[in-house]
Order: sequence, then structure tokens, then C-alpha cells
Amino acid sequence: MLWTDAQFLTSADLLRVDSESTEVAAAESTPIDIDAGIIPLAIEECGTELYVQLQRFGGLLSNGQLSSAHLQAVFNTGSSGVNRTRILLSQIVVDGTNINVVKTWVTYKALRLLYRDCFARTKADRFVKKMEQYDKDIRTRHWPYVMAMGLPIVEKPLSCPGAILERSGSWDDSNVTIVSQVGTRAATYFVVITYVDNSQYLGPQYGNGPGAANNGESFTSKPIQKVVSADTALKIDITSLYPPNGQPDSGQTALSVSYPLTATGWNVYVGTSDTGPFYLQNNTPLPISTKTYSLASDPVLSGNRPNPQFVELFLTLQDSMQRG
Repeated sequence: MLWTDAQFLTSADLLRVDSESTEVAAAESTPIDIDAGIIPLAIEECGTELYVQLQRFGGLLSNGQLSSAHLQAVFNTGSSGVNRTRILLSQIVVDGTNINVVKTWVTYKALRLLYRDCFARTKADRFVKKMEQYDKDIRTRHWPYVMAMGLPIVEKPLSCPGAILERSGSWDDSNVTIVSQVGTRAATYFVVITYVDNSQYLGPQYGNGPGAANNGESFTSKPIQKVVSADTALKIDITSLYPPNGQPDSGQTALSVSYPLTATGWNVYVGTSDTGPFYLQNNTPLPISTKTYSLASDPVLSGNRPNPQFVELFLTLQDSMQRG
């Protein structure tokens, strides 16, 4: 999952580190998962901190790869200086890796914010002690881990359908409907879709091994639950989505320039749980110009599963920063 795809932390992630976190949040009426909660605030603050740490300084034409002396000699045209990060949040992989120090860092940030909020409400000593302990853990362990190991990134991102921090259009219950189809059975299903870039995507026949899809498939969209009655089937409509077109987002160019992959097709997956597994329903990617897809029978609940983008390299912050 990329940073901008979805809210990548949940209360379960906080519980894995702090077994009383959700109990304390409920007792002190502190929201965690909702839009105005602790987790979205932690993700926002950490994103801002990364952009600050990744700033570089140079002329308008600077690409961040040359020495300051070279830039001064070649690119100094009298224009004003600009600040640009080397990468965007949309390039950072926050889930799906065996070791992800970034996600752990954000988790500890969220816990610090939780106990800060609880202390502000109650002035209880135990809350300030926990807040200070998490603050210390961040300063002495988890931020140094991020600095040393680096940010897990993809060079050319492919955001998922309905990515929450991208201008991606809408993906909700209205995108999955029911149509008549004789011979199907009643059941409850969960539908997700992915984008693919056919210049990178090799196909589901290569399975789910490392590098099998050559990093050409996005993370899955938010699962949509549908109750299907007998003699009906699922229909998916992507008209409301804005697929990535391979061009940098004009709203992000002041920060950095990144050329994403192009969504040339899309895949449909179905499962029986909102956490998966989800199984591929179409034999080959549907052309991106094809806006609807209806299943001709009951969903296939075995076989190929999504193979979303994985980490291509770890970019250390020391390498990313250029000061002039």
C-alpha cells in the first residue's frame, strides 16, 4: 500500500504496541479511526515532517542530483530559489513489506498523540508518563531507524482506485450494483478492484511471487460489501474514478515531480471477507476505456490474487537531503 492510497493505520496497529490504547481512548472519549481522530492526525503530521526533512534547496531547474557548485555554475539564471522534496508521499510504501520502520514510526506518533490528548483532558500523571515514554521511543529508536534504513519507495507509483489522498475520483457502494443473472446463488461478497499498467504488468499466470507482476498493479480499492440474491450477479462501474494517466499531478509539482505509471487496465477481485483473500474474476485486464463489468456467474473464490506494488529501494534521508 502506498502512503496516499488509504488510511494505513488502524486501532489494531495501536493495540499491537499498547494493549490498553483502545480501552483508554474509549474511556476518555478520544476518537481514533474517524476523520477527526488520532490516527489521521498522526499520518498528517508525519507526512509533513517527512516533507520538511526531504526539502532540498536549489535553482528552479535543480533536480537534486548535482552538487551545489555545479548548480551554481550551470543553473543560476537569476531566478528565485525553490524548495522541492526529492520524493512524494505517493511513492512511499507503508504496508506489505516485511520490515517497515516508517509504519512503526507513525504508530508510535499516534500513541504519543493519544496520551497527549488524554493528559490534556484529565491531567493524570500516568498519561503524561506514557506520552513521555512514547516521545522518548520516537526520538531514540524509531526516528533513528527511519533515518538509518530509509524510506521504502517505488520510483513510479500507481495509486489505487479511490486513493484517499489523491485526486482519484470516488469509489463507494454506488460503484457496485446487482444485475439479473440466472443460475447464481444467494451470498454476501466483498469487491475490490486494482489498476494495472500493461507496460509493467505481466499477468496473473505468474502467481504472487516476488516481482511476478513487475510492479505494474496497484493496491486494492476499499472493499465494497454486496448482498447478492439468487439469480443476480455483481456489476462494477468505474465511471466515477479518475485513473492515473502517467502525468505528474499539477497540484504536487511545487513539492516534487514524479511521473506515475499509467492505468491502462483494471482488474476485479471478489472475496467473502473485507480483509480477503480476494480472487481475480477477469482473465485479462479490462481496458481502462471499459467502464463497467458484470460477472456472468457466481464469483470465482480461488486462484489468482492481487500482486500490488512492492518496495523497489530504500531511500535514506541523508542521501535525500541537499543543503545549500
